Amino acid sequence: AKCYLGEGPCWVPEAGKLLWVDIHAGDVHTFDPYDSSDSKINMGGCVSFALPSSDRASLVCAVRRSLVLVDAASGVVRERIIDVEEGLEDNRFNDGKCDPAGHLIAGTMDDT
Repeated sequence: AKCYLGEGPCWVPEAGKLLWVDIHAGDVHTFDPYDSSDSKINMGGCVSFALPSSDRASLVCAVRRSLVLVDAASGVVRERIIDVEEGLEDNRFNDGKCDPAGHLIAGTMDDT
């Protein structure tokens, strides 16, 4: 798939698919290596990472300075989890991954 800035690959073994994001386009991609299909959900803003939630029906996505819970099938935001670094308007999430225990570790950056 063509993209502006592809990052944040996350293999989802239960689904046999690869999640990745096109940061500046605001797209969360799901790539299926078995049939080479690539579907996407547009988050309406800069998206830095997408990770499967514990229920596997949702994604935890970083959109600018917010973490949101998104329905993986429809792309509908179910819940805003947290907004970070209020007052630092030029900052955004940069990257995030889960440790083996499932704890999210994420960093931010100045996007100017």
